[in-house]
Amino acid sequence: MIALVVLAALIGFGLAGAVLVVFAREVLRLALGLGVLLMTVAGVFLFYDAPFPAVAQVFIYAGGVLVLLLFALMLLRRDATGRLVLKQRHDVGAAVVSIAVFVLIGVGYGSVVPLRPPTGAPIERIAFELLGPYLPQFEALALLLLVALVGAIAIVSPPRATDAGPEAVAARALGVDSDETAGEPS
Repeated sequence: MIALVVLAALIGFGLAGAVLVVFAREVLRLALGLGVLLMTVAGVFLFYDAPFPAVAQVFIYAGGVLVLLLFALMLLRRDATGRLVLKQRHDVGAAVVSIAVFVLIGVGYGSVVPLRPPTGAPIERIAFELLGPYLPQFEALALLLLVALVGAIAIVSPPRATDAGPEAVAARALGVDSDETAGEPS
């Protein structure tokens, strides 16, 4: 009975994330919904006692794809109020590509060879090699690349009209009105 409640909760969270992805008007909420959906898929993998695909789901999709999406959001244009400017100009093209992909999947479905587990290498050994002794170094390298990418974007992106100089930022942090400090000599 508890297993059914857990599965129903996972399905509920997954559906909520999917609905948020489809109907969100703000892109950050869309990314949040996608994160919930991807983590729910990892939870379903764990529910069915498949920890390796669950960990891969978290690392590859919830980690990599969401970070890529958030970087894309950082590079998008914003209007005067700070909201993202999104114009949908590819609706017809996206529909044509989607239909073509579904047709190709349908045509190729009959010629798919069923997957068989690899012989000679148990899945535990593969998992140990991928997630074993080199995982901390791999994660540290990923963090270093993330910091370098954020720094590069911060250096390359042009300053916005609403950005203030360092004096105004310091004045705001101290709670002082920046107009009061404007007349003071430096």
